[in-house]
Amino acid sequence: MAARADRPRNASPCPGLWQTVNDVSYTDGRITVVHVEHFAVQGALLDWWLGVKPNKRVRLGLLAKEAVATALRSRLR
Repeated sequence: MAARADRPRNASPCPGLWQTVNDVSYTDGRITVVHVEHFAVQGALLDWWLGVKPNKRVRLGLLAKEAVATALRSRLR
């Protein structure tokens, strides 16, 4: 299982109060950072993340999609 997305320790490049959105993302209210599988991942990992093959990692992919959707909705308001 991937490590929980930690808030940045030094927020000076992006000032603000960081809040955890879910296990793979965090936000300061202006930007949302979402941790995903590395683009070079090969084999079953990507299929697990995307939900193509049943696995407990499917949850992480769903959390990433949810965080992006939430961030986009807040920008459209």
